[in-house]
Amino acid sequence: MSQYDSKLFQLEENISLGAFELTKDPKYQDNPLLKDYEKLAKHYLKLLRQTKKLVKMSDFQQLKLNQANQELQILSEQSSLAYKELNQVYSILKKDLNFAQQLQESILTKPRGKIFNRSFFAHYEPISEIGGDIYDIEEIFDKKIRIFLADAAGHGVRAALVTMIIKAEYESLKRTHYNPNELLKILNNQFLESFYSLNVFFTAIIADIDITNNKLFYCSAGHPPQYLITPGGVKPLHSNGKPIGILADIEYPLKELPFCSDDKLLLFSDGFFEQFNMEEEEYGEERLYKLVLKNRNKNISEIVKLAMSELEIFLNGSKIHDDITILGVE
Repeated sequence: MSQYDSKLFQLEENISLGAFELTKDPKYQDNPLLKDYEKLAKHYLKLLRQTKKLVKMSDFQQLKLNQANQELQILSEQSSLAYKELNQVYSILKKDLNFAQQLQESILTKPRGKIFNRSFFAHYEPISEIGGDIYDIEEIFDKKIRIFLADAAGHGVRAALVTMIIKAEYESLKRTHYNPNELLKILNNQFLESFYSLNVFFTAIIADIDITNNKLFYCSAGHPPQYLITPGGVKPLHSNGKPIGILADIEYPLKELPFCSDDKLLLFSDGFFEQFNMEEEEYGEERLYKLVLKNRNKNISEIVKLAMSELEIFLNGSKIHDDITILGVE
């Protein structure tokens, strides 16, 4: 019983005894005020009993509140522990992602000065620490430069792991005497043979620059149109084959074009133009093409910087939706 209960009980008892004593006392039997006192006492007793009920209800609610507070305290402690564990897991994942990022960046070819008087430019911007694009620039036989760009389907860790597979498969083939179309066919068959069960695929383009003969040989596997930039205009290099990892024994036609000393080559993943602003409007290939055409007489790094600047203005604060890789040759 609470202290309020005790006091109310005592008060109730005193009023009851007082009223009882008065009604039994002969001195007050004929007193007209006695009946009024009895009525008043009964009224007070009724109020006191109601008050006692309210106090008991209040005590019960306080008990429930205390229990709820205890449960909340337990939940708070459990949440705090779970938060600490989650932070530990996040810290481990963050370290792993940072390592994966460093690993992926280490296998991307860093343009180094010039190769046969040709300059190279590369811009790589994944949507997170790691991405699904990969590229390679290599001097091969007979004064040729081989450029490879691939874009794995999807994003994040899954796509990044696929790029590691692509890199391993391509690395064993890139210095061979195969033409780009032959190389893509072999790469496709090897990829399907080893990784068909993974149900993954990627687009790719291989371009060989023949320095001696001023020629460009290229072959594309489902990749978006790339750009050959000349003083007279911009020629899209259209895809001429299906993505790698879908069907075996696909033939990839080889394309040949002049590539003179003042020509430029711009290769990129579809993330360069498949970006959306807050109004869900796509930047698009046409917008990119017009920008490149307008600025075709600038050097390749300036063209890319202008395109990225225009894309940033277009996005107006929206985050990129896909990995962006751009390779330039001039």
